[in-house]
Amino acid sequence: MRRLGVVLTLLLVFVVSSCSGDTARDTLAENVDTGDPAAFAPTEDSIRERCVSEMPEQVPIRDVLALGDGDATTVPAVVIGPEQTSDTVLVLMHQVGSALCGWGRFATAAAEQGVTSVLVDLCGYGDAQCPEGSTAAVSAQLGLGLAVELGATRTALVGASMGGSETVLAMAGGTEADAWVDVSGPSSWAGVQLLTVAPQIKTPGLVIFARSDGQPEYAAGKALARSAGAEFLDGGNGHGYELLTDYEGRLIAGGERLLAFAQGG
Repeated sequence: MRRLGVVLTLLLVFVVSSCSGDTARDTLAENVDTGDPAAFAPTEDSIRERCVSEMPEQVPIRDVLALGDGDATTVPAVVIGPEQTSDTVLVLMHQVGSALCGWGRFATAAAEQGVTSVLVDLCGYGDAQCPEGSTAAVSAQLGLGLAVELGATRTALVGASMGGSETVLAMAGGTEADAWVDVSGPSSWAGVQLLTVAPQIKTPGLVIFARSDGQPEYAAGKALARSAGAEFLDGGNGHGYELLTDYEGRLIAGGERLLAFAQGG
């Protein structure tokens, strides 16, 4: 298994809105350094031990890395996918629970469809080591930079539950991706009503919600999609990951639409 550390310049976390997508991608690629990370180096064994059943042996882990900013931030990342990186790479923002581990089943299903995923621990969760006050946008940008370094020509920032709200906040704050997806993200996060920042997002998006989250949150998800000019999908029943795969890890309607949307369909 290929092992490397990635160091990204966090001056790129908020790329000015006047930059084109290609320019931003080129800049990210130029600022990836495959040197040794400053802190710890996670391994495939340590990730499987931490994640247990969420990362069983059949999960096609291609790489395990420590992403850093060259200073005090180190974020574990796992690359799951086919041997050859797909043109579109998903950067997956997790729910509260077991950090990046929770995406294991969906990422495996995506890999079976030929799509590569980058899973990251968000600052404040899992084994991420970030300075006090760091936001999830830091982890998002590190993951997106890795996606570019892997050879992606299209990136999609995808979040479930907490990660969905953090995805909206990151995109509204200027994080660069070609598409974004919010799955069951609470309407208020980190003291911010997402509806108030949604108009700042100009990138195509998809919001997936289920009525089982309650009528107020379901309605807020619809309003968020309208305000951001995003597509809205009724995910049926469940929350977060449950709207994407069944209990055996097979894609269901929400997961199928997410993959198609992320790839530009």
